This record gives sequence, C-alpha cells and structure tokens, in this order.
Amino acid sequence: MFRKIIKENAKAALRLRYWPYVGVTLLVGLLTGSGFSAGFNSSINSGSLNEKLGSIPKEVWAGIMIAAAVACGLALAYAIFAGNVFQIGGAKLYLDGYRGQHWSFADLLHGFKNGRYWRNVGAMALMTLFIVIGFLCFVIPGIILSYCFAQVPYILAEDDSISAMGALRRSWSLMDGKKADLFVFGLSFLGWQILNVLTLGVLAIFYVGPYMNLSMAGYYDALVSMEPEVRPVGNEGI
Repeated sequence: MFRKIIKENAKAALRLRYWPYVGVTLLVGLLTGSGFSAGFNSSINSGSLNEKLGSIPKEVWAGIMIAAAVACGLALAYAIFAGNVFQIGGAKLYLDGYRGQHWSFADLLHGFKNGRYWRNVGAMALMTLFIVIGFLCFVIPGIILSYCFAQVPYILAEDDSISAMGALRRSWSLMDGKKADLFVFGLSFLGWQILNVLTLGVLAIFYVGPYMNLSMAGYYDALVSMEPEVRPVGNEGI
C-alpha cells in the first residue's frame, strides 16, 4: 500500500482542522472507552494487604462481588449498545475528514441513525465475538481476525444497505492479502506510540490519536479505491 501518501494526506487533513480533531479524539475516547487504561500502584506490602482483606466480613464481600458483577454487566451492555455504535460514527467522521468532506461532531451519532442501529449493534457484536473466540484459540487466530475485520466500522459507516454479515464478509474480502500490510502500516507509528507513552498519553490527544485515526481511515479509502490520491488542502473552516 502507499503508506507515505496516506500519512501525508492524514497530516494535511489534521492541519486543516487541528483543534476540532483534538476535541473529537477526546470525545470518541470518552464515548467508546478506548482512550483510557487503568493502572495500579500501592505502597502497602502484600502481608498487610492480606490482613486488611481478611478482616472484611463475608457479607461485605458478597455485596462487593454483586456490585462488581452489576458494574461489569452495565459496562458490557454500554459497550455493545452504545460504545461500538459511537465507533462507527467516529469512523465516518475521520473518513469524511480524510476525504476532504465536511464533517461535524453530530456525525458521532451516525451509527444510531438511518434505521440501521440494530444492524450496527449486531455487526459490531459479531465482530467482537469472533475476535474474542479467536483469542481464546491460542491468541494468534484472534490477532488475524482483528485484521480481517478491521474495516467493518468504515463499511457500516459508508453503506446503509449492507447487512451485518455482509459488512463482515466485505471487510474479510478487502483485507484478503492485506493483513500483513496493515500490520506493517501500524508498525510505522511505533515511534509516535513510544513518545505517547513517554508523555503519559497526552500526545495521544494532541497529535497521535487524530493522526492515526485519519491515517487508518485513509487506509480504508485506499483499499476501496485501490490507489490513494494526494489530496489538496482546502479552506474548510472550523
């Protein structure tokens, strides 16, 4: 694939509407939960911690477990019925931006519109299910499937007439013989990812996130057009 052209087009689109892309990257991260990672640090030694945990009554433990189960259930429901659908809206927004077309923050709701909500929910849930099953089968099949279905959100964002299974089959077809290429394309951002870690994720909001999202949208655009064009920078306002 023509990685250099795609990345230059992504940079041009980012320069055109820099602050809106920063805002939408932060918003998409909040809505989909993809922009956050959890960490844990404790100065309590394991013996002291075990003593404190052992002093908690069984009734309290039961309440904690129930609350944790409810929280996990709610998080899963949100991911299936909202987070995944917002991902489709984000795909449309970045794809339109890469193509030099007008977009607005309202495009994040695209996946909820046009009577295709349940199709979108089903397609993204099936995609996630297949990938999870693949990861349970010694990890490598899950990685391969994640590349096979990488274009599903863009397909759903672009084609209101395609079915849930049709979107998965379309992505599979587009990625036939391209999985290794997409892997290498992702590796080309490794330096930026390292800098992102060194800045504790701040760079992800202010550059790496928008740049990579636009580039991945550009990769899809190149797949469907077979050869990317150098896109002129217009004068679209914020």
